[in-house]
Amino acid sequence: MCRMAHGAALVVLLALGPGSLILSLPAKTEEPPAAPAPKTQEPPELRLPPDLVYEGGAEGGGAVIFRHTTHAALAGNNCLECHPQLFKILHSERKTSHDEMGAGKACGACHDGKKAFGVTDTDSCQNCHTGVPAPAKPGEGASSAAPRAGPKDVRLAQSEGSPGTVTFRHSSHGGATAKCARCHPALFPMQASGKPLDYAAMLQGATCGTCHNGKEAFGVDDSDHCERCHAAEGATP
Repeated sequence: MCRMAHGAALVVLLALGPGSLILSLPAKTEEPPAAPAPKTQEPPELRLPPDLVYEGGAEGGGAVIFRHTTHAALAGNNCLECHPQLFKILHSERKTSHDEMGAGKACGACHDGKKAFGVTDTDSCQNCHTGVPAPAKPGEGASSAAPRAGPKDVRLAQSEGSPGTVTFRHSSHGGATAKCARCHPALFPMQASGKPLDYAAMLQGATCGTCHNGKEAFGVDDSDHCERCHAAEGATP
């Protein structure tokens, strides 16, 4: 009986023909094309203002060159980090003091020794007091600062028995790489007093004698180098 049923089914399949068998198969479905990956949009390039010059005040140190390029990068191009709460945008005063900054105002809001080097960190003076900005080149929106030469020359009063006046030049005592804390405020106050220096104290390692000891630099008692510091009126040592 089973053989008969199997044979009948075979006869039916043969009678239907190969075309019918093909029609009975399910149609093959094609997968839809993959969606293109979303394009990442580049953040717009900021058109930053040129460098700002804050002239040196009574505290000394020379002019401060503020660069938007440096500070915008550190702030993630978020101008609201400083504007308008800390600094006005269109009418910047360009005046502040170390007392204000030490109280957390102006630059001191970030330069507190934690978020950035502190305004009272004497080893970092040259990071801000960089001198005078160089003129911008054609096609450049912002100027770059010239190498720091240090504050202006200091004319020291002539003491009794001195062979001539002394002009102290920051540029020849380290210039752009000088560490202000090497001499200030332990050896010299930040503001020149105008008083003559004590030569006897120098011989004991005070003031200029700290470095001019015959080892680190020529000694203050080296008669072969007097003209390096002392000059006649109108002459350049």
